[in-house]
Amino acid sequence: MQNICVKFAMHKSKNIIVPHFSNKFSEPLEMVNQVLMAFSMRQTLRDLVHLRDGEIGCIHGLKTIASLSIFLTLKTLQVVRLPWSNRIALTETLDNPATLPLRSPLLSMDLFLVLSGILVAYGMCTDFETYGRIRWIRRILGRVLRLLPLLALSTLFTAWIWPHLGSGPLWGDIIEENSDICQESFWKNFLFINNWGDIEESCSPHTTQLAIEFQLFLLSPLVIWLMYRSPVMGLGLFGLLHAFSAATRFSDTQQNRLSPWIFHGMKLSQIHRTINLSFGSLLHRITPYMGGLGLGMMLHQTGRNVRLSDGIKYGGWATCLISFTWCFASQWDITRRDYVYDPTEMAKSTAWTPLIWTIAISWIVFACNSGNGGILSDILSSKPMIFMSRISYAMYFVEFIVLNTTAATVQHPDAFGLSDFLDWVEIGAIIACATALSLIFDLPMYSVKALLLNAAEAEDAQPATDSPAEAEQSDRATGEPEEEIEDIFGEQDEVKEKLPKEENSILCRGE
Repeated sequence: MQNICVKFAMHKSKNIIVPHFSNKFSEPLEMVNQVLMAFSMRQTLRDLVHLRDGEIGCIHGLKTIASLSIFLTLKTLQVVRLPWSNRIALTETLDNPATLPLRSPLLSMDLFLVLSGILVAYGMCTDFETYGRIRWIRRILGRVLRLLPLLALSTLFTAWIWPHLGSGPLWGDIIEENSDICQESFWKNFLFINNWGDIEESCSPHTTQLAIEFQLFLLSPLVIWLMYRSPVMGLGLFGLLHAFSAATRFSDTQQNRLSPWIFHGMKLSQIHRTINLSFGSLLHRITPYMGGLGLGMMLHQTGRNVRLSDGIKYGGWATCLISFTWCFASQWDITRRDYVYDPTEMAKSTAWTPLIWTIAISWIVFACNSGNGGILSDILSSKPMIFMSRISYAMYFVEFIVLNTTAATVQHPDAFGLSDFLDWVEIGAIIACATALSLIFDLPMYSVKALLLNAAEAEDAQPATDSPAEAEQSDRATGEPEEEIEDIFGEQDEVKEKLPKEENSILCRGE
């Protein structure tokens, strides 16, 4: 009789208690399992060299070009500050016209803003057409989860760990001074407001770009919403912002003698003034981001298969080539040692260059995305480009640390040679560290962000269900069999699977 009672109790507990706990904990356990699987090396290795669904392939190539350009600019700044025994040879090398692309890091940073604006607009347009609104809070949360983890890790490392890892004649000026600033103002980096203030008092000055991008991102929902609600007013806002930004760049450059191009004999105070008033100014930097927003909305409307006549294709590529040529040729004489700074001429260039540069980049993205890019599209979408693009966000932090560590540990003056611009040990260390950081931290966190936001969206969309006890009581009252309840639950699972997935976003891998 006792055995019969025990078996009866186990049978009832299996039918009542187990389903209750299964329903209560199955979804959280499944979420934990998916979060852990996001750190799977097999998955992250695949993401490292393959396109995700819906991605614009050529963007990876353009991100790679921008990342390499920023690296060469940082390397040039490192080489210039080192104590060479033959500085005349260094000066003669830098006077070469081939160094012109390295003299304006602003162009590479503006390229990141164009690409970021494209992807942000594409995702928000999808929101608007799917839900009738822009899920602004969700987009902000996603952006923070994308940018903040690696930024926080880098900032905390810079503030409290980096100063204790080496020594050298320049260690105090390069490493410890920046570390002291980060210990006092790291919270500005976390809030993306580190562009508010002087560059001399900024923690990790290169992260100013992330603050600019995030602040422009906060403005983008208003622009896109207005374009949907009132295209005339939206276009008017576009034109007004572009005109006001160009006028401000012209005025500030002329009055404060700014120069986004580095020239021979340029004073350090002029460089700092340019960074404070131009590089870190939201209004100065709005042109490329707004251009990216406009292109992103157009790409969402036109799709991938756009047939262009030969006249439009040739005209577009000709305009692109002329735009690129003008951006550099207009400042060709800046590489000369006898160059004389003219604030009016520099103001004209500063006012027009961001707009013309954005037009050239926009045509490349549009042509490649619509199937009119030819071999250039294949190159920009190749696996090496995807790989470099995936690690570009981690590389943005790693290269700053590696290059400054190398400069701070120099013990004595050496003779400068052209090979000093390409230190293969440095390059290998940067790529290896950026790859490891991307595989272990950055790419998994990207997947975790998508999982958390999609889970929250599915939970909001799923209607509330009764508890197992209430459901059983309802069955008895209505006389419906239990199998029908299981069918209803299955139908809800199908609805969850049909919920729109989050669109991919960048950045600037920073998204």
